[in-house]
Amino acid sequence: MIANREQRNYSYGERVWVGAYRNSQNIPHWHYDCEIVYLESGGLNVFCNGATLTLEEGQAVFVNSGQVHHLHAFTPQTTVKHIIFSYEIIESFANGLSLASPLLSCDYSIPGIYDGLKNILKEKKQFYRAKAEHVVTGLMLDAFSREPTVYKDLREIKAERLKPLLKKIDENFEFYTLENAAEFMHMNTSYFSRLFHTLTGVTFSQYLNSVRLNRAVQLLRESKELSMTEISSRCGFETIRNFNRIFKNVTGYTPGTLPEDFSLNHYTGYTPPKNPTLPESELIESSDD
Repeated sequence: MIANREQRNYSYGERVWVGAYRNSQNIPHWHYDCEIVYLESGGLNVFCNGATLTLEEGQAVFVNSGQVHHLHAFTPQTTVKHIIFSYEIIESFANGLSLASPLLSCDYSIPGIYDGLKNILKEKKQFYRAKAEHVVTGLMLDAFSREPTVYKDLREIKAERLKPLLKKIDENFEFYTLENAAEFMHMNTSYFSRLFHTLTGVTFSQYLNSVRLNRAVQLLRESKELSMTEISSRCGFETIRNFNRIFKNVTGYTPGTLPEDFSLNHYTGYTPPKNPTLPESELIESSDD
């Protein structure tokens, strides 16, 4: 499962969006929409549904609705194209199914489809919404026909169970512990720890610390009147010593010397729900332009 749910806000009632990023970086997240990620240039690691894939130029992955995923570009020059669309478009034939592997093994002419969708969505001619959805339906019918498919497995079912837990942690992070989380999931701590790491790509302590440290960074910048002890307490750290140690280990800085432009990296970072993309990613074009 994922650290956060991303909510795609389509323009003008559309159910399809396309865009390209340079240096794609984001933290583990999930959304109800589906997504095709195409590596145009450079190198890219894609973590999806428990699998880590290293893409070569010209390769693509399909991220199904609800699957946890995150991206890590190898270089700032890496360019990635995205096609994001509502699951409802393909639900009639894809319901209950997933591709056996997120990596698409056949050639679907995705760059041409991407450009076609971008033009349809930008020009907004008569029936353009239906035309865009027709293009997506054709692409995905082709993919589900040519790629091996499986019924959603136990891992994805378990991933669904993590969603309410992570919402609880986001709202009450200062009170949560590994034991609390395992109890919430009706699991022992060892099994829960392994499951969490498998589904999200980070350990539970990394995730919890990232949420707490994100809040600490926010308080350091916005509440100058608070002491370090008060910030530590508000963020759920038991002692100021523990706060200082974890802060330095994760950020490389002490709380008092943190640069103003600092942001947590993609392994331990945390962003608010609806936006898992990190600041170093650059959106270079989209159908919203």
